[in-house]
Amino acid sequence: MKCRLSGLLLCTLLSNTVYGEIYRWTDEHGKVHFSDTPQARFEQTTVALKLPAIDWKPLDIQVTAKDAGINAKDIQRIQHDVNLVYRFYTQQIYFNVYKTIPVHITVLSDQESYNQYLLNIIGQQTAPSWGMFIGQRNEIVVFLRDNADLTFATLKHEVSHAIVHSIAPNTPAWLNEGIAEQMENLLDQNGRLVLLRHNENHRVVRYLHQRNQLKPLQQLLDLQSTQWRHQTTQSNGALQAVAGELVYFLLANVPGRSFVKQLLHEYKRGSALKSLYLIDKHYVMGVDGLQVKWQQYLNENNTPSVHF
Repeated sequence: MKCRLSGLLLCTLLSNTVYGEIYRWTDEHGKVHFSDTPQARFEQTTVALKLPAIDWKPLDIQVTAKDAGINAKDIQRIQHDVNLVYRFYTQQIYFNVYKTIPVHITVLSDQESYNQYLLNIIGQQTAPSWGMFIGQRNEIVVFLRDNADLTFATLKHEVSHAIVHSIAPNTPAWLNEGIAEQMENLLDQNGRLVLLRHNENHRVVRYLHQRNQLKPLQQLLDLQSTQWRHQTTQSNGALQAVAGELVYFLLANVPGRSFVKQLLHEYKRGSALKSLYLIDKHYVMGVDGLQVKWQQYLNENNTPSVHF
């Protein structure tokens, strides 16, 4: 990998020492570059700097249970899981979540109560869902499912939407949904953030890949958000699974992780460009290289978790 000198990208490289040493070198035009692989053509030095850890202080998350029958332990887990997502965006994406208003969580007892609650707030029937972030109220609404772990996963998914809505509202739907899908499996293992592979997304994408039914990335990243949502509905959610797996693939390697960060900061600054037109600027190998790496990932299928 090689890239232009960039503050955010350099932070990305230096904060991911698990991937090896970082090298500094100057090309024939006098430009300074950083790389996580040695460059045979140029004299280089090893970067010894290491960024200090970003301080993290959990946010106070308000939880309201409406006849849901959740106990103090459940509320504690909700607050813990919600804070995990805020922590991810703080430490890995470098968003200042402390400038946002912490999201409020409402938990309903069952799907019927959930649907009625949404109807009372929104004023009309909504599409079937497991949970929803309501931006105007800065509120996440979910209901208790038979498998409580699925309820907690939905909460983390919707918290991601809340953060992106507050900080980078122009984020395209594929990226917004893709990151939210990954947050469902975000864990803390001995103080370290870890993403487990989303098995359902992985299964769907593998099925499509084996049948040569996956869209080329150039087509996917060229979709407007409205087009992406329409095609997701038409595909019964398969396109959302693809977005989730794509983001997982990106977060699993240094160039991809940097690309995700750079995209989100572009949209934080107000960019309205499609992701396709930002690839050459922020992904070191361009759209063709991204497609090649994506294809390699699909063929290998050997990344069960991502450690930060």
